[in-house]
Amino acid sequence: MKSEKLKIGIMTAWNSDSGVSLHAQPVVREWVRMGIKVKVFSYIREDQHGLTTQEKDEPYVRRCFGTFDQTRFLDSGPILEENYDYFVVEDLGMLPQEELLKIWPALRARSKKLVHLYHDAWPKPPDSLFWQFQWDKVICFDQRQLNFLKNIYPGVDIVPFPCYPLRRGNQFFARIKLDLPLRKKIVLVFNQRGYNPFIPRFTDKELAGANLLFLMLPYQGDIFDLRGGARLKIRGEKALRDIKFDRYLFAADMMILDKDHERREKGIISSTAYQALGTLCPIIARDSAFFIPFKDEILKFSSEGELKAAILTILDNKKKGEGLQRAAKKFVKERSPQIIARKLLEIFETIQGQGESLPFL
Repeated sequence: MKSEKLKIGIMTAWNSDSGVSLHAQPVVREWVRMGIKVKVFSYIREDQHGLTTQEKDEPYVRRCFGTFDQTRFLDSGPILEENYDYFVVEDLGMLPQEELLKIWPALRARSKKLVHLYHDAWPKPPDSLFWQFQWDKVICFDQRQLNFLKNIYPGVDIVPFPCYPLRRGNQFFARIKLDLPLRKKIVLVFNQRGYNPFIPRFTDKELAGANLLFLMLPYQGDIFDLRGGARLKIRGEKALRDIKFDRYLFAADMMILDKDHERREKGIISSTAYQALGTLCPIIARDSAFFIPFKDEILKFSSEGELKAAILTILDNKKKGEGLQRAAKKFVKERSPQIIARKLLEIFETIQGQGESLPFL
């Protein structure tokens, strides 16, 4: 089937800072670029998965439901207005499952195939509503998910998490736009989306004259009592739009992502890293479960001493920084929106019959 004739509906987070939104956006935008007719159904802004990034929704986006944890609201009208070749559900556990089950027969009648893009780090409890949904295909993005899903959904497939595309910016102009010092080495400490505000303590001797500034980026309104003196700047921001997220990375000399195993309640990978890598800003990340997919693309640390060593390595070793960028570029190209969007379509086209993947009961 030619892509320009396809109709895809997708229930997902959109224009928020959640990992689900960061998965959906590059893929859906690529499908639209390919000429596919896509309808995105997403969370109402007052009950959304993640925090809104204040992006303006595209014309193909309709907000018509809330989360399972809060309102459990569902306006099925927009969803049932059309027929679909493929209807895709991302992260079922966050959706208003009771209301969705009520319209499932009608949605099945309007959709040639029903696909679930699985986001959880482990299975839901056996008595969960989650298992009452039947799918024509279940797709995950991490080997750890596949290890348990293959015993639940025998036809499960794996497609890597998509990266945001490669993009380059000018450090000087990014700092002008953000009103940041032009002559300092800036370490961006990103602590939105559940990341820790970990600032290592350097002595003047350790820095050997390096003019270093740690720029901590929490959510607006978060309060931190960190004694960093002239080396620390705290700037609260709302959930960042893509263009401003990129601007901070273009302005920085490196970025710290510190999220440890204890925060792994629902997520399994760092979607922020997949968004950030394409800017080619060197990333230093906690050696935790969230960063298992990354090898040579980022530097990892397990202690304050290792973090300090990683920062000094990037500051002092130009070849190391270039090596990180080469590896990051390769990683991003292999998981580009074009490649991942097409891989998903290829799997969709192989689906044979309804009910291929049966739920675990």
